[in-house]
Amino acid sequence: EITRTENQKRLQIAAPSPTAKASGMYWLYTDYTDTEIEGCSNLPARDKKAMKGAIPIAQLALMHRSLLHVAPRKETEQFRVVYNGIAGLTLGVRGRIHQHFNGGDGTGCLNILNTTLGDLTRWRISYVLFDANGNHGLKIDYAKHGKHLERMWRLTFGWPLLCRH
Repeated sequence: EITRTENQKRLQIAAPSPTAKASGMYWLYTDYTDTEIEGCSNLPARDKKAMKGAIPIAQLALMHRSLLHVAPRKETEQFRVVYNGIAGLTLGVRGRIHQHFNGGDGTGCLNILNTTLGDLTRWRISYVLFDANGNHGLKIDYAKHGKHLERMWRLTFGWPLLCRH
């Protein structure tokens, strides 16, 4: 579950929340329909820097509409994976997820809360950390294997609707 903190500027991720500046992979899920995603629009920007480099959600969804290898919504699941990514130690998984919701100056994030898709009750996240102290006891060299793991996941499960690269 994802909620806003009292000051409305930060997100709070339900426990267990990823530790600060831990590398790993993460997934964003939503129950918004393809039609809602394709029809979304940006809200008037409160912060112009947050919009710089943001992924054009509606445009990307329309371009990916009929491609064969886009990760489908399974009939048995309410939420669908629409984005997956990797995060290094500098920002970490928690920081990168925060950028996808709040924007990140030129980072190629979704900037969800500055669009008409900003209802947090309709979003979920999952993640796995690459640190032996993280979940599942994995110890993976992010610099060496991170991009490969991201690519292999996409080849196995399909390209998430809102991923560009």
